[in-house]
Amino acid sequence: SLTVKNIPDLIVSDLNLPGINGKEFISQLRNKSISKKIPVIILTGEANVELKLDCLSLGAVDYLSKPFHPKELQLRLKRILGQFEPIL
Repeated sequence: SLTVKNIPDLIVSDLNLPGINGKEFISQLRNKSISKKIPVIILTGEANVELKLDCLSLGAVDYLSKPFHPKELQLRLKRILGQFEPIL
């Protein structure tokens, strides 16, 4: 069972977790009122479109395949947290 003691502003999680898969993790988060609105970004080495669509339909706000550039993750995090200021 998933327990949330400290409510984070955002969760970045690998799809492959010990003891639970990422899709199950997202589902558990979305089924609890205390955590249902926490944005979740999934990181994975699996570049599978069907898996990506599954994660997004379960409530992940983003899905990033490895390898990725750290700056890309940083920009996505800022955008999701509402701090993104595009360079014009």
